[in-house]
Amino acid sequence: MQSKRIATALVTTTALAATLSAVPTAAAAEPTPPTGQKSVKVDGGIVKISLDAMLLEILKLKGLVLTQLTPECQVPKAADGKPYLPSVTQFTLGITQGSTTGEANKVGGKLDFSGTCLGLTNIKKKTAVVLKDLKTDLSAGSISATLASEKGVLGEVKLGTYKPPALDAEHVDHMSNTIEFASPVTVDASLAAKLNSELGADVISGGPLFNLQSVISLENGVDVAAALGLKLNAGATTGGLVDGLSKTLGGLLGRR
Repeated sequence: MQSKRIATALVTTTALAATLSAVPTAAAAEPTPPTGQKSVKVDGGIVKISLDAMLLEILKLKGLVLTQLTPECQVPKAADGKPYLPSVTQFTLGITQGSTTGEANKVGGKLDFSGTCLGLTNIKKKTAVVLKDLKTDLSAGSISATLASEKGVLGEVKLGTYKPPALDAEHVDHMSNTIEFASPVTVDASLAAKLNSELGADVISGGPLFNLQSVISLENGVDVAAALGLKLNAGATTGGLVDGLSKTLGGLLGRR
């Protein structure tokens, strides 16, 4: 039974991949910061996406298979040359381009990720969709992708939302010019509606989608603190250090 389900998913996804092969991938334009804001160019980094365990379990129970296709949305081949559909629970994307900005108390900007393509197949209904060209808007706290089905490219959709990283020393390292943050992503309601409609299923709704872990590398030679408006609070740090040393020395000298 399991092999039959896999075979059905393979046939459906292969047909979808063939349909999409004639559809060009949208050329990525380098994201630009809002007018009037200082920004720092991004020169790399990685994003790890770990899909929510409960969501994966629900998809499995409902007969939906989530797989990772090639960056060109083709069904991958095993070492023996036969096509197969590798299931996916997590994957890592490279950051290809973008820029970051300092907006009030949070980090803003936009990032494009390296090519990836996810296939979601309804085995029972023999329908499938793919999601490709992932990118994120740090300012809005959202991640989006291009949605396509056998009808062709359906347009850009918001996958979900998350809490943008705070503009503080915990997330922004001005010494190494990096930004690090982790945040859960919640399914966007409009995405759930489109997926349910295209797949002929009603299993996806608002809730956890995946966890996002990001390490963003910023352009070298740039004063990140000044450019993003990061407050280092050097005075308070120095003052605290001096107070601590005073108490330590006082103790060593027998003073109370």
